[in-house]
Amino acid sequence: KHAPALIDETGSFTSSTLASRITKTFNLMGGAVAVDSGDTSAFAALNSCIDLLRAGDCDMMLCAAGQMALTCATYAAMARSGCLADGKTTAPFDASSRGCEPGEGVGVVVLKRLSDAERDGDRIHAIIRGIGVARDESLDEGVRKAVERSLENAQVRPGQVALVESGAVGIAGHDVREFEGLASAYGRDGRDEPMLLGTAAAQFGYMGGVSGMAGLLKSVAEL
Repeated sequence: KHAPALIDETGSFTSSTLASRITKTFNLMGGAVAVDSGDTSAFAALNSCIDLLRAGDCDMMLCAAGQMALTCATYAAMARSGCLADGKTTAPFDASSRGCEPGEGVGVVVLKRLSDAERDGDRIHAIIRGIGVARDESLDEGVRKAVERSLENAQVRPGQVALVESGAVGIAGHDVREFEGLASAYGRDGRDEPMLLGTAAAQFGYMGGVSGMAGLLKSVAEL
């Protein structure tokens, strides 16, 4: 009565029921699961999909991430935490940046084992060689560990990486720690060319749980 925007006549108000409803609607003939891990939700879901493919439990996965953020509650929460830009926003990694704008969106990728995609004649947009997950009390250390684990998983040297999409959002204190973690992981190996650094937040704003998917799709387009 007091919040009509919360009335959901589709039965898909929660992420778990939404995942199930999508699977049933399109008759996808498989299980459906929702993964919620905050800002890392997209990559947590991606990691789960990769595990299922590698284990042979599934032959194809639809990995989707979505974020609805442009509500008064979102702006109020960001303002209280000091994350909301209080004027003209600047680019992430700008030392004068004092906040960001929220953004929202959705992205979907179709995942298959490379050998199956080649056999089926699929158009291959990108190959995921490895993925790394880490947690640390210090953001820079968490970033460094995640990068090093993904490089080890992919059997790739830091100097071979030409482009990185980061999680920088436009909050100076956060972004500098993100940068320090990336520099620590990628700066320990010689390289012939500079490594390009970007962030989807510069185009779309802070996208929360869909940030990883936005960065993945942006990387594919850039490459």
